[in-house]
Amino acid sequence: MRSYIVVFVLALLLSTSLFPCFGADSATIWVVELGEISLGMTRSVIETADGGFAVVGAKDGGFLLMKLDRDGDLEWERVYGAEVEFESFANDVLQTPDGGFLLAGRGTPWPNFMGPNGTLFNLIRVNAHGNVEWERIYGTRNIEAPFVAYAIVKSSRGGYAIVGYSEVGWSPVASGSCRIVLIKIDEQGNMEWRREYPSDVICAYAYLVETGDGGYAILTLARSYHFNHFCYDDLDYVLIRTDPEGNIIWRKQYNYTRVDDPKALVRASDDFLLAGNVLIHENKLNCSVIKVDEEGNVEWTKVYSGLICSATTSRDGVYLLAMKSPSGGVILKINSEGGIEWDVRYEGDNQPALIPYHVVETMDGAYAFTGAKAENPQTKVLVKFKPPNLEEPAEPPKNYLVSPATITAVAAIVSSILLVAIIIHLKKRGRAQSKGEKNEKVALRNFKIGI
Repeated sequence: MRSYIVVFVLALLLSTSLFPCFGADSATIWVVELGEISLGMTRSVIETADGGFAVVGAKDGGFLLMKLDRDGDLEWERVYGAEVEFESFANDVLQTPDGGFLLAGRGTPWPNFMGPNGTLFNLIRVNAHGNVEWERIYGTRNIEAPFVAYAIVKSSRGGYAIVGYSEVGWSPVASGSCRIVLIKIDEQGNMEWRREYPSDVICAYAYLVETGDGGYAILTLARSYHFNHFCYDDLDYVLIRTDPEGNIIWRKQYNYTRVDDPKALVRASDDFLLAGNVLIHENKLNCSVIKVDEEGNVEWTKVYSGLICSATTSRDGVYLLAMKSPSGGVILKINSEGGIEWDVRYEGDNQPALIPYHVVETMDGAYAFTGAKAENPQTKVLVKFKPPNLEEPAEPPKNYLVSPATITAVAAIVSSILLVAIIIHLKKRGRAQSKGEKNEKVALRNFKIGI
């Protein structure tokens, strides 16, 4: 029996030394549940100057702002505008130099703009404790030209720029004329100028970055051939490049599939990364990333399996993608040519099943993202995780001929076969020894009889 135990231990050690366990080291540092809230559409989380986090979205019909520390513990939570009869929604957030925050969004959802309070506000300025300092509205308080803010950026020339859309002439019986709107404001939220760009898509998303010369780039969408308000079809990416005063320098339209749905615009040096979901085949959407130069010319296009929720840049100048997969989600880091450097999968295997919405790189070299539970998307989460160790990767390279699961299974089979073979050998050896001892006894008995 002692021999069998020794053999089993040796076989186990042999199998684990020959076949290391990939992915055993979890990438997740912590997961915090945020409750049943809505998350901002453009950027729902930022890292704050103190190493904590600010999360924005909607709760109880108002703008939501949550401040958490570096460990994910809630410091305070504020809801703004919940007293009005329609839902307000914060789509984007920036931290100001004094530690306060700017929240940009919509005061009411389309098409309910005709309430007594109209669009209550598009921009809220709060201090470091979440107390309101001022509110601003950039549309009208009636049904003529409501404005919905999607994104806000800090301007290198002072103040901020906000992008969104406005639907001029909307009524309960007919759609109006949609405009993509770019607004420049000062530090106090006062409008310096406003520019409008025609769009044939009602409620068009819009994403914004500042360019190297102080101008702006706007990613939105347009229809390819005809306008059909009731048919979500023939949609293209549209990239608008402006000067510092918002005047159009060029406008480019990118038509790759029947449906091109933009989700993020990222600037890296003088290039732009356009990320969204495209209809590839059989009514299946996949993540598409297009890199264009400063003139809007396409450098490359990549397609990744899954639905993209957002994209951003990392400190080393490459890109992070937050994507939804059939069983959860995945964070991809891709290089300047679109090649995958690493991925962290939240699909219920080594990591919990989560859908990442927006990802940020943290000051300590880790990453954080807002998202939802895959089995219950109403419950939102904030997750902090570490990237894979590239010297000793948690997962094997993707070009392996066999998967980690296959390697583990083979290791188990080999160790079992080895163990059985050794046991059989020992049993045969024992029988041989018993037979030899029996023969010796017979020979001894015959010898005694002979005597």
